[in-house]
Amino acid sequence: MALITNVRRREHLATWDIYADNPADFSSFFRRILSMTVDTEQSITIRTHLLTFIIGAFQSLDSGIVRKECAPLVSISIWHNLSTERKREKKLDQAMQLRKAWRAAAKRYDAAEDTVKSRLRFERSWLYTLLLDFLSQLYNPESKYGKINALHLREEGQATNRMAENLLYCERFIEFLSDLQSQLPTRRYVNTLLQDLHTLPAIRLSPQYSEKDNGLLRDLYALLKHYTYFSIDDHTGIQHSRTEAYEQHCTRLATLQRIALKHFKDKLTILALSNYGSIDKREDLEGHLEGLSDTEVIDLCQLLDLRTSYPSAATITPDRQFLTEALVSVFEKRKTFQETAREFSILPTEATLFEPTLLRNETYNGSQPLALPKLNLQYLTVGDFLWRSFILHRCESFFEIRKDIEDAIRRLRPRFGRAGGIRFEGFCKTALPITKPA
Repeated sequence: MALITNVRRREHLATWDIYADNPADFSSFFRRILSMTVDTEQSITIRTHLLTFIIGAFQSLDSGIVRKECAPLVSISIWHNLSTERKREKKLDQAMQLRKAWRAAAKRYDAAEDTVKSRLRFERSWLYTLLLDFLSQLYNPESKYGKINALHLREEGQATNRMAENLLYCERFIEFLSDLQSQLPTRRYVNTLLQDLHTLPAIRLSPQYSEKDNGLLRDLYALLKHYTYFSIDDHTGIQHSRTEAYEQHCTRLATLQRIALKHFKDKLTILALSNYGSIDKREDLEGHLEGLSDTEVIDLCQLLDLRTSYPSAATITPDRQFLTEALVSVFEKRKTFQETAREFSILPTEATLFEPTLLRNETYNGSQPLALPKLNLQYLTVGDFLWRSFILHRCESFFEIRKDIEDAIRRLRPRFGRAGGIRFEGFCKTALPITKPA
């Protein structure tokens, strides 16, 4: 049923209407799907298809029966999985409605029966369990990307298939996280959990990310990073102005400097006394942190309420490189989406016209995700809608221009001349000779 639903959605047919007459049965069906997604005994291929079903559900929050099942999975209860209680209390103190929502969730759990309590525990741990399993897949010990060589499998073909299936699952999961981050109803509490788990640094440092052929995974990571650091209040939906975003950045740096001066005065005095502009670049921050020992880096992270350990299910060991990347990702200055959009050229060049990302989109058949923003019913802000529209329009216009060029060249029939150079044996009305490129 999940596979049929995926196919119907891919063919743009009515997907959820067929379940509308039996909401109770759909609820039971959806719960079974959720249980199977976290069942590591299932094959990675089946779990990828089930994850695609979940992605479709979270992209269809306008459907009442779907929204009813998805909403508890991204509620404030998932904050039970934050690294420390002190960090959670700081988050709850940021707004009155957060404290009220947390207390209401606690009362609902305390007043529930044992069966309902079991369901509530599953709902608040489902996403966290999936995230830990995803990190395990990134550092999968059964593939060539992990500690144990893939030759432990019986045949080389099996190892290759396993690595391809593992990569596809990781790509789908990053797409899923991007979808959660790009909609305010799902982003509200999920963003805090993702940043607490250092999801972006974990992806960036994973062996799969650095693999040469995994360009799609890197493009999906860039999209997830864009939405994770989107300058918006997660709880009110108000977009921060450039001034407000810079003030928040300075507040984070001030916290870092106070802790550095109080606890690491001997080694981080220069960091503590420097102006913000000289310490908010990645290279500068890494240079200041080089003088700390491994133990001191861990202590600094703990003082800043950053996670320094993971459950064994994640198969990640937060070493010095990992924690340094986590620190830098928190305190480095990031470009706003407006500044990023200005860097994109509106007209194509010989480089941008044949970018691997654009060429990869041409062969899309639904088996792999696209590293493109989705036009959906939900947007973070008006600026977010304009940014998505601009990116998609740019891809479409570049595609049309490239196809026109390819058609013209095919008609011109270029050949190498005997005396060197190129001669054109054909003719095309849309191609004119020029003396030199300009």
